[in-house]
Amino acid sequence: DGGGIYIDYASPSISHLIIEGNASSGMYIVGDCTSDIHNLIIRNNTAGHGAGLYITSQPNQNTSPIFTNIEVSDNFGSLSGGLHLRDWSNATFINATIYGNSTLVNGGTYGDVGGVIVWYGATNATFINSIIYGNSPTNIQTYGTLNISYSDIEGGWSGTGNIDQDPLFV
Repeated sequence: DGGGIYIDYASPSISHLIIEGNASSGMYIVGDCTSDIHNLIIRNNTAGHGAGLYITSQPNQNTSPIFTNIEVSDNFGSLSGGLHLRDWSNATFINATIYGNSTLVNGGTYGDVGGVIVWYGATNATFINSIIYGNSPTNIQTYGTLNISYSDIEGGWSGTGNIDQDPLFV
């Protein structure tokens, strides 16, 4: 579970933090949560799935956190690296950078997703004005609903205003 921050049926306001170096998910969210989370860096964490950020829910729960100005980078998961969004969760990301996350290449259950995985048909995620780039071996995998607009997505993604261009990070 959350080595850095574990949110369990709560909606705290969280801002201006660096979460790094945990041997579990940098941030783990479960149950009712409508937090406004902004100006956050989650980096260099190691976990099974969702080494950077793991969000899960159950039916009839409102797990809809909003992340603004968030960086999730250089996390390593044995099954999924950056973001693992699952079950009935509904996360929104505005001005997010998901970069340099990785996972093993072993044909695992979740498809070896270093960047963002939206797991389960009832899961919804939205990215606006974001960068999802340089994650390995796979950048994005979705089994739910993934809406992306005005974003830079490595490998491309359909949606209004999306591009596939090297973000030229320094």
